[in-house]
Amino acid sequence: MCRLLASLLSFVLAVLIAPPACAVAVTLNVVSVNLLHFGQGSTTAQKCAQLNALAQTTDVILIQELMTSAYPCDAVVPRPAGFLWQPALPPGQGSYTEYFGVLYANTAAGHARLALTTTAPPTLAPNTFSRPPAALLFYASPAAGGAGRYVWLVNVHSIWGDVVGPRQQEARAAAAFGIQLRSSTAMVPGSNPPYQLNGATPVLFGGDWNLETNRANGSVNPGFSVFSANQFAFAPNNQTSLTPPGNLSKRYDHFVYSTGPAAAAALTVATPQRLPCPPAGFPCQPWRNNVSDHLGIRTIVGIP
Repeated sequence: MCRLLASLLSFVLAVLIAPPACAVAVTLNVVSVNLLHFGQGSTTAQKCAQLNALAQTTDVILIQELMTSAYPCDAVVPRPAGFLWQPALPPGQGSYTEYFGVLYANTAAGHARLALTTTAPPTLAPNTFSRPPAALLFYASPAAGGAGRYVWLVNVHSIWGDVVGPRQQEARAAAAFGIQLRSSTAMVPGSNPPYQLNGATPVLFGGDWNLETNRANGSVNPGFSVFSANQFAFAPNNQTSLTPPGNLSKRYDHFVYSTGPAAAAALTVATPQRLPCPPAGFPCQPWRNNVSDHLGIRTIVGIP
């Protein structure tokens, strides 16, 4: 009996002194998708139709492999009501230029509201990336109104090649960049009242890493080891690339998100999933022919 009482007392004390869970202040429905030379070729209208369909249930769409800084769909179909477009140009290396883009809800009814700030991210070391990640700081507010939260959203499209080493190196460098973003104490220009980042701002990467997060035996790919050692998590590790006939292939598209060290930086992320292949499943040849050689990924993010 004494042992039972002692065990019960230990349990009660553990509950009483445990730090309280950080409530979610803002929820974002996020999609990341590589749109394969978006803005070039004859399939822009089909890509824009898919983006408009995604926007109905999504607050922010991170887009990779964009070939123009302008939003290609503006010349094709009306933009989803209440959504804004923000391009970002990575300097890159050589003559090949590829942009990132973010389509996000700003005043869309029933969506979280995102406002882009002008805070510049930390400076990246030159020649570290073939396409440097594009980090944007947003102030996200709940759909129902109320106080919002700052969050870094980062677009990634890693180097491609036959040798895996450079891809792993870029993932490790991206982890160092994510740590810098999370720990930033920069002032937010235009904030009213003036706001200084507190060194614990949550970070969410989304993109095409050209690298699997985990090996076949479940161990972490060395490219993502710096992330896992510094309180970042990553998912999914599903097949998302498509072969020419539309069959699933590589596991390259992932979200990477901060889980600490401070509670304010710890995002809660619903299990990310590969987007379904419309309209009838696999093989996914219509999407492969008209949209991309990647299916997108989706998750629901809780910001504390």
